[in-house]
Amino acid sequence: VAVTADDKLKPFADHMLNMIREMDANGSEFREGLNFLNGWCAYRFRGNKEIGWKIHEPDFDQNPYQLTREDCTYSLRILAQQFLVAEKVGLKPSQLAQVSCFDQVLHRGVLRDQRVNANRLETRSGEFSGWFLNTPDRTTSEKDDMVTDIASLTRMRPGLLPLLLLPVGYCSLIDGNDIKGIGDPQDRIVFRGA
Repeated sequence: VAVTADDKLKPFADHMLNMIREMDANGSEFREGLNFLNGWCAYRFRGNKEIGWKIHEPDFDQNPYQLTREDCTYSLRILAQQFLVAEKVGLKPSQLAQVSCFDQVLHRGVLRDQRVNANRLETRSGEFSGWFLNTPDRTTSEKDDMVTDIASLTRMRPGLLPLLLLPVGYCSLIDGNDIKGIGDPQDRIVFRGA
């Protein structure tokens, strides 16, 4: 099995390979097109047993639902950012929540607003990521509710991606694509951005 990514991301690629070895040891049958979740991203097996397996990430620049690319640098870079955010707020990787790049984020039509509040209200369920977005700068209501998949955030609001693995109860203020602060479930500010 091969994972292609920037050399700086080798620890994250190695972690994925170890996870795949564990899947294999537990009797998982790999096949062309098989998807699996690692961190925030749904990766896909390409190839076969004879020629070897290559891991692909969704092609976030094109159509991530149908197209993949061999270079996993983008998704692993986001995963590295997510682990860095976790470290800054005092969480271990084992404490992080699960989410998929194809899950939905509930928001009040605020993705284009300068400032956005991101709140992890519940655990991942079905296609809902557990994330709710609103804005501190204007009044919104339930009639403004919309859903957007996380894959679309890679283009529309990439500054939200480093937060996605935070567990229930965490919240953050984003200004543009900069994290201005993160609060924990006890309403303490655990990170202040620039």
